Amino acid sequence: WSSDVCSSDLEIRPDLVMLSISNFGQSGPYRDFKVSELVLNGIGGDMYSAGIPLRHPLKLSGNSLQYQVGAMAAAAALTAYFVQQNQGIGQHLDISAQEVLAADTNHKSSNLLAWAYSGMGLTTSLLGRTDPREIESDIMPTGVYACKDGFVRVAGLLPFWDRFIKIFPELADQFVWPDDITDLDRKYEIDAFWYEWCAERTKNEIMEICQNVKYFGMAINTPLEAIDDPQFKSRGFWVEVDHPVTGKQIYPGDPLHAESSPWKVRIPAPLL
Repeated sequence: WSSDVCSSDLEIRPDLVMLSISNFGQSGPYRDFKVSELVLNGIGGDMYSAGIPLRHPLKLSGNSLQYQVGAMAAAAALTAYFVQQNQGIGQHLDISAQEVLAADTNHKSSNLLAWAYSGMGLTTSLLGRTDPREIESDIMPTGVYACKDGFVRVAGLLPFWDRFIKIFPELADQFVWPDDITDLDRKYEIDAFWYEWCAERTKNEIMEICQNVKYFGMAINTPLEAIDDPQFKSRGFWVEVDHPVTGKQIYPGDPLHAESSPWKVRIPAPLL
């Protein structure tokens, strides 16, 4: 459903309760982006603390985060139905999986507290995790790389060489797939192009170019950049709360957008 369709339906029948569940919400620049359970774990889950030390992070089992989003949507729908039954008010609930997971505190609070006192997350080893570049199987860029204004995370896979050379067409005649692509002794040739190319571009530029050819590449946001993320900003996700001890701070806001009963912060949480 689009927001326009739901709005027009509510005009026809004001007591109608409708629910939309989508990856990033019904509006904003990420509206049409696709996700999987693995991506949901990356954008709102606990991947850093899940898995075996010295190996890659793992997502939680099954489709647990999708169930979590569904449970939140079900609670929102029941609340909206209760309002409709008691006050005759209908509304369109716009559920964003990204916002539900970003607002969730599961493991996040305990990990932050553990990090503050011990220097490591509650469920992570002192050894941390390995750099993905240490266990590469092909010559395409894989790992975290510096760029003009920060860092990007990219992942190369053998079947995606044809996507990578769309970024660097000048390399197409220099390597034979798959033999040369798995010859790690030739990786320095790719790195010479890649590092220089990244240094001349911002992380969002690199992300957009990679997405255009379906190569796995994503900007790495700092906490401040997450607050400035265009998707969150366009949907008004972050809110400012005047805390009695720390003063005004930015907090996650409402993951459930209800058109006829907009959410707002009334008071901060009580002190201990």
